[in-house]
Amino acid sequence: FNFSGDGIEINQSQASNVFLKNVRITNGAATPSNSVGVKVTAAGACVGTMDDVHVDGVSSHGFQFVSNAIFVLRNCNSARNGGSGFRTEQASDNVTVLDSISMGNNFGFEATSGNLRISNCGMFNNNTNLTTNVGSTGNNRNAGNTTTNTPAGLGGFVTN
Repeated sequence: FNFSGDGIEINQSQASNVFLKNVRITNGAATPSNSVGVKVTAAGACVGTMDDVHVDGVSSHGFQFVSNAIFVLRNCNSARNGGSGFRTEQASDNVTVLDSISMGNNFGFEATSGNLRISNCGMFNNNTNLTTNVGSTGNNRNAGNTTTNTPAGLGGFVTN
């Protein structure tokens, strides 16, 4: 509560594994203006899962995957953050978000680059629900977003 800087920052120079479960990050300080809930920056592949991780009220992004992040997130919530709820930034990112909610953020789900895929997620009261390059299985929900975009299709999901 009321921390300064990032809630959890994973900044690895070698390959690594990360598993987060039952984590709450709330009310990141307005200074610095770029505080992030969970941030992954890696020189080698950083692989893992996040289950039941909630980020609320940080000044920048809830979940930010900067480079070499290969993650599956489930039952994660990102609410009332100044940036995106969930964001990938480089082609080396491969992130799948399942059964999660993004509410009250600038972007609900934003893929500036890399693969960001969503299934059974809710996007509510964001400025923009998602960027059009986010992959989707088509079973997500939207309401109250200022701008509502259509996702890119399956984005690598295979239905069987």
